[in-house]
Amino acid sequence: MLDFGGIRFITSAFLNASIGQLYAHYSSEFIKQHLSVSNLANDDLILLARVIERAKEYFSDKANIESAIGNALNK
Repeated sequence: MLDFGGIRFITSAFLNASIGQLYAHYSSEFIKQHLSVSNLANDDLILLARVIERAKEYFSDKANIESAIGNALNK
């Protein structure tokens, strides 16, 4: 249980580091069963949903995504 009560500001960097990285080690189903979030503002829930979606995409094809990023930055 992650309780964000009293927290007024959350960044995507924090959500990526704290929740997004879980997708590198656990399946979406496992995370859904074992992680719950409370007291998160609606705007932050939207941000969390985006972070989760990006993490799922990234960790589902990490090698190709990193290769594409590397190619894009070298041009």
